[in-house]
Amino acid sequence: MIPGTQAFKLITHRTTRIKPGAEFVSGIRTVESRGHTPGHMSILIASNGEQALVIGDAITNQLISFAHPDWKPSYGF
Repeated sequence: MIPGTQAFKLITHRTTRIKPGAEFVSGIRTVESRGHTPGHMSILIASNGEQALVIGDAITNQLISFAHPDWKPSYGF
């Protein structure tokens, strides 16, 4: 088994690094969301005046993390 960082070196030529704020498709851009993971990014999708923020690998506590405690975390589709 190949350790994580060495495995990524094997596929570097097939990847493209992106930075926070990059819009890589019209209406879809990256947003910095570092916390427990430096460099973590989320994806902001905007269309027809509406937005969705995709925050993979983020754990929240509805009582302290949001201004609206009635909003519940959702996992999957």
